[in-house]
Amino acid sequence: MGAGAILKQHHRVKFGYTFGEFKAGEPSQYAHTNMLFTQYDYLLPIARNINLTAGAMAGYQFAAHKVDKIMINGPVIGAQIGAEYRYQQIGFELGYHYNVHLKDHKYEDGIKTTQKDDQTVTMGINYYFQ
Repeated sequence: MGAGAILKQHHRVKFGYTFGEFKAGEPSQYAHTNMLFTQYDYLLPIARNINLTAGAMAGYQFAAHKVDKIMINGPVIGAQIGAEYRYQQIGFELGYHYNVHLKDHKYEDGIKTTQKDDQTVTMGINYYFQ
């Protein structure tokens, strides 16, 4: 979920929030992760209604898992590519994101764990104000 603006027809800046699951232990013990982010995309028109997109993001992820007593807080950076089909004021977007987590996380007893990089396929609908 996010909001953004297009600057000079080819530059898009977004600010947003994502919500996901942190899987540790049994499925009944899953906790939720949250991330606030800023994203930049370059929009490359390849046809009248079709844009390719490529860009980078930076954000901060935060979560806590009460049962396994682990904190997942830290900076995240990433890159994304995608394509958008625009029909009048509506855009339909499909994208691929690759995120790198920059901080090791600690269990309550001091043991460190590293979060793996994650990959996401996204779909979205954009509305363009005139």
